[in-house]
Amino acid sequence: MTNGGFDQDLSGWENPWGNRGEWNSLDAAGSASSGSALLYNEGESNGGVPTVLVQCYKFRGDGDFEWGGQVRVLPGQPNGTSAQIFIATYNTDNCAGESLERSSVGSPAVGSWLLVNKRITASISTSSIGISLGVLKPSGETATASGYFDNVFLRQSDTGFRLIDERFSGSWYNPDFPGQGIIIDISRVIKLFFGGWYTWTTTPGEIDWMTLQGEFTGELAKLKIYRSSGGKFVDPAAVTTVPVGVAEIRFISCTEAEFFFQFDGEANVTTVPLTRLTPPFRGCEEE
Repeated sequence: MTNGGFDQDLSGWENPWGNRGEWNSLDAAGSASSGSALLYNEGESNGGVPTVLVQCYKFRGDGDFEWGGQVRVLPGQPNGTSAQIFIATYNTDNCAGESLERSSVGSPAVGSWLLVNKRITASISTSSIGISLGVLKPSGETATASGYFDNVFLRQSDTGFRLIDERFSGSWYNPDFPGQGIIIDISRVIKLFFGGWYTWTTTPGEIDWMTLQGEFTGELAKLKIYRSSGGKFVDPAAVTTVPVGVAEIRFISCTEAEFFFQFDGEANVTTVPLTRLTPPFRGCEEE
């Protein structure tokens, strides 16, 4: 998708009906080098959603798609306000005419960024897919409503990843490697991804404990690996912590992830598939 993260402006998006929308420096990940789209619903509402931003993709054939993004509706909006992302498939190559399939997903005024996503199946007659953004408010409401949009995406389900948020916190492991895994804690408030990696050294039976820490943007967490030493059980002994490598984590679904890591001095990157050990958080169940 073109400029789904609204890094510097609204380029790549069309506003065919001239409804009010503007770039805003508020970013879902708190990045100082990116921003979001701030869209409005002005005037008396008829209960519909005045579409502001639109993109159209040529696509021929069938397939499953995942789509959505991160949205935020601040408190104080008219009751029932929600930020909405729409998708439609067409048998024309320019998203014109009657749609074949339509769907939408959105968020009410919860005050914080929320990841919303769905899946849709394109039929064999699909020639284009359109995605559009707008803000809903109740019929008859005259007060202006608004919503923020960031990291909007549209991708085929078999190649896509999930945008990272707190719902992926929990215990992850690989069933082929007994007695080891990663306990993950994610906070959008302080833009932190933390992992406690319990594992073994190359000496059989010798425990190793490392930590992963870094930032995340969109679907990717880029982390440093740290190893601590010098501590003593239930004792205030000084602990030394040093970086020993780098890692990345991508979430494929609510229960699957990929863990890439490379220790300092090693030439190769190791890839380990991860499976969620604890149940998915509410809101991250598969569609």
